[in-house]
Amino acid sequence: MLQVLKAARAQAQLQLLKTNNLLCGVKDRGLQKCSPFLNMGELTTIINKLKSVDVMELAKEAALASKSEYLDLQLSQLAQGTDSQKQATTLNGNGYTAYTKDLKQKYGKGLGAVVDRVTLYQTGKMYKSADLDVKGDVINVTFNTEYSSDLMKRTGDVIIGLNDDNRSNYINGPFFNAFKSLFEKQTNLKLT
Repeated sequence: MLQVLKAARAQAQLQLLKTNNLLCGVKDRGLQKCSPFLNMGELTTIINKLKSVDVMELAKEAALASKSEYLDLQLSQLAQGTDSQKQATTLNGNGYTAYTKDLKQKYGKGLGAVVDRVTLYQTGKMYKSADLDVKGDVINVTFNTEYSSDLMKRTGDVIIGLNDDNRSNYINGPFFNAFKSLFEKQTNLKLT
């Protein structure tokens, strides 16, 4: 979770650096030449806009703006029965008990009837309760059911959080699109 925001911040900073280099990046005999289409006043305005950007704050806002996409990836990962390390989800180191498998096969519907992997899905109540917030530089996914905290304890710390593929898809897709929109709205500068 922390990795998502740090990677996103690094990507945004790289994009800002690229933007600055495009505007004023050619050096000739120790003097920096700027784009012939910008006068120094315009260039100063652009540089001041870039300096005023609080990348971490924009990253937090972008994470919240792309919350549903993050949660979709997280829940898809849970449904596949894998954790953030791409390992099989277990409960106290095991799959479902025979008793749980029997209940799921009798009463479960759709994903709730799956017994070949641990999905933490029976009625869908826990999945529907999923929420995301950002504290500091950490994305937190929480579930609001009477049993979700017990399940989280039984599955271990790595059950929540996107695996490398999902994290990359999130950062380069919905997160970056949200970040780009917020950045452009704040600065009137275009990210490409």
